[in-house]
Amino acid sequence: MKAEDMIQLLRRQRHEFLNRIQVVSGYLQLGYPARAGKYLQELAADMELDRELLVGFAPEVSLLLFAHRLQGREIGILIKFRKIDVRPDLDVEIIGPASLRRMRNLLEDITRDDQNLSVVEASILMAEDRVVFRVYLPGEGEREFTLTGGEPDVC
Repeated sequence: MKAEDMIQLLRRQRHEFLNRIQVVSGYLQLGYPARAGKYLQELAADMELDRELLVGFAPEVSLLLFAHRLQGREIGILIKFRKIDVRPDLDVEIIGPASLRRMRNLLEDITRDDQNLSVVEASILMAEDRVVFRVYLPGEGEREFTLTGGEPDVC
């Protein structure tokens, strides 16, 4: 990930965090401290999922996973990774932008079909010379796309 991409990711994270602080402030101003407390617990659990991604993988892979989770939150979907099996030498510079575009399109399609959906599980798996991105939908099965050399193959 280039420095410009990293700065953009940090800006998006900062913006999202400020939005979350505003939600807590709003609950408190409206006299709903219990809702604020519950929201803070959910926020802490979500941040723990981010932490696990940032410490459990090679730095390039961690950044890609974090970017996917942040993008999901921007759409209104919490992405929980079920399985991640990628090589440490995964070329994130090639796979990253294409996977983010394809995942955004997939999540937007899913939310158009089911506007109440707020959490999905996803896996990223190596399969020979391709990377398979799979999203598991509650009660509906799964959707996936594959990338080879940064170019989408099938969905």
